[in-house]
Amino acid sequence: MSSTIHDFGITLSSKIAVVLISIGIQSSLAWILGPSGRGSYAVCIIFASLLSLIFVIGYDIAVTYFVASKKISISEGIIYSFLYGGIGSALAIFAGLIAMTFPLAFFSKASTQSFHLSLISIPISLFSYTFLQLFTAIQQFGWYAILIMTNAVTQFLFTILFIWIFSWGVDGAILSIIANGTLTIIITLALLHAKYHIRWSKPTIRKLRGMFSYGARYYIGKISNTVNFQLGTIILALFASNREIAFFVVAASSTARVMIVPDTLITILIPRASRDKMGRKDLIAQCARFTAIICGLLLLFLVVFTKEIVIILFSSSFLSAVVLIRILAIGIFVRSICKVFVPFLLGTNRPGIASFSVATGTIVNLTLLLLLLPIMGLIGAAISMTISYFISSAILLISFWKLSGLSLTKIFRFGHTDWNLIIESIHRIPI
Repeated sequence: MSSTIHDFGITLSSKIAVVLISIGIQSSLAWILGPSGRGSYAVCIIFASLLSLIFVIGYDIAVTYFVASKKISISEGIIYSFLYGGIGSALAIFAGLIAMTFPLAFFSKASTQSFHLSLISIPISLFSYTFLQLFTAIQQFGWYAILIMTNAVTQFLFTILFIWIFSWGVDGAILSIIANGTLTIIITLALLHAKYHIRWSKPTIRKLRGMFSYGARYYIGKISNTVNFQLGTIILALFASNREIAFFVVAASSTARVMIVPDTLITILIPRASRDKMGRKDLIAQCARFTAIICGLLLLFLVVFTKEIVIILFSSSFLSAVVLIRILAIGIFVRSICKVFVPFLLGTNRPGIASFSVATGTIVNLTLLLLLLPIMGLIGAAISMTISYFISSAILLISFWKLSGLSLTKIFRFGHTDWNLIIESIHRIPI
């Protein structure tokens, strides 16, 4: 447990810094681009991320799992990343170019050049993210913390340079992602080579097939998870104005910041669960309880001071997002707790269950969106997402309960060790 707390403290500290910097980036985008420009930027980013998800087929989580479980070496992880991810990225870009030839309202939300730049960002964002995750697979959380903070700082600097100093608008915002991703790839590869002497290793069909099989089983879950989060924005891009898109994106991204806690825990739990036949079920249950306390307090603060936070960070022109944030906070709270059960499923080679949970949530979200959006507008979109989080979270909880053999009381009952974990983790966070 002490090593888990140590890694959590290091990783959470760095991710808090990253979140603060990313808030600065989002604030800059909101103030400089305004609601209309912010909406255009969101549509381009969603376009690129969806194409990446569809054609890459879970390669990033597959590489992390195979390196963490020592099924492949670090060198092989990099080689298979370029091979697996390169093919997927090429297909994604090709499909994106074809999609842009269709006269869809979606592509009227930004310039053709902005959409082209978003396609270029696909392989760069993919490789930079995966190479960063390799440091968690080998449990080098200190280096991971340094690298993600460096990545956030350079992203902020590129954003300010391109959209404020150069005044390149939406194109500049996307170019900042491309420039920062390229820099991250160079730094991570150089560091991995210096520390682990990366060598060429001939890829085999057997290992590639094994990684593809694992990624495919988690594929539905990964794509559904992202689509579920962005579904409201996607539907709005077809029927709503850029301003309404911006309001919803600001609300969704603001509440999602709280996910830093479960996401940090997932980062450090996946390699631990992957190396234990029982999936470290007791540790994961304790981490879920930990998440309930921390996320509950953070969301309560966000709900109470929503209006003030929106005005300070995004300007008064984004006040329409206030009520959306308060609705989404309910679903995010439930989702943040149950998301911690995912490492157990991945580590015990059951990625399909995680896929099923989020796929079900996505179907619920889409169904409710089509019903509520015409009647209630943006509020209907927020309610749809919240209900979908409840459904997907219930599936994760039931699955963990049944497969782990732990009773619901044992999963959620707080004890002295839980409070000691919270206190010790807080002490690990530098102030």
